[in-house]
Amino acid sequence: MRLLLTVFGCLTLAGVAGCAQSEPVTDGAGAFGGAGALGGSGGAGGAGGAMGGAGGAGGAMGGSAGVAGAAGSGGSTGGSGGSGATGGSGATGGSGATGGSGATGGSGATGGSGGSGATGGTGTCTPPVAGGLCDTFPQCGCSATQACHVTSETGITSCLPVGSITPYNKCTSTNDCTKGYVCVGSACKAYCATNTDCASTGGACFQVQYTSGSTSKPIPGMMVCSKKCELHNPASACGAGLTCYPDTQAVPPRSDCGKAGTSTAAGGCLTDQTACAPGYACLTSGDCKKWCRVGFNDCPSGKTCPGWAAPNQVIIDGITYGVCLP
Repeated sequence: MRLLLTVFGCLTLAGVAGCAQSEPVTDGAGAFGGAGALGGSGGAGGAGGAMGGAGGAGGAMGGSAGVAGAAGSGGSTGGSGGSGATGGSGATGGSGATGGSGATGGSGATGGSGGSGATGGTGTCTPPVAGGLCDTFPQCGCSATQACHVTSETGITSCLPVGSITPYNKCTSTNDCTKGYVCVGSACKAYCATNTDCASTGGACFQVQYTSGSTSKPIPGMMVCSKKCELHNPASACGAGLTCYPDTQAVPPRSDCGKAGTSTAAGGCLTDQTACAPGYACLTSGDCKKWCRVGFNDCPSGKTCPGWAAPNQVIIDGITYGVCLP
């Protein structure tokens, strides 16, 4: 039940390969399949079915009756019964023309008691992929204590319990995060539909990819916001245990928070490209080198900050970056 960022080698001392524009997630420990998939056994469901509520005592317009009810204890559009479809004891009063025993009253059309399934939820909601049970953005279709998440590489959605980890802090599982956020790249990132949905992060809305072995494909309906951050100072935007990565293939190039390690040494990321400490780049040599801004004083005494020659510069938000050498 993990969504983990696969970070490809973004830098070489000879040039910059650039990170992928689409953030991938990898299969592991039952990520998208096997026992529990991403959804586990599901949430507790809503107390009153699809549109639940306690329901009105009578009809929509009639006599002393209520106001159509709120779907009733069992139905999506039914009440708890009521005396008529559009009237209580009558259409607009009295014993009325359209009252009667009612066309759509009764115990409700399609509700039910909510059940113990993955997504009881409340309200009308259109999932991003047919067969899903809720929508990730804007969040709908789940109860107040649940959040909608993509739980399959095919884009199927389900309701899972809401987590407590706040945005752009380190996470390990899909539903570790607060509502509206998902664990991608070991960071809680906001679900989105367009770039305008990411105004608060200063980033962009981009497609999440599913990677299994050598195969990578987009996950339908799963898009998240990147977070604007500083390569040399990730703590200004990213939580503990996260670093700031460049995406030089994006147009324009951008940055984002992702998984970090602890190494600051030569050869420190030979086998794990996320092993470098926050603020350090993993070079294709396998060395972890400190990020720096060309023309600034970011490097320790005795080190310089050379950038890369065109066309391999790393330029994010108008700042040219390099690494501290030697």
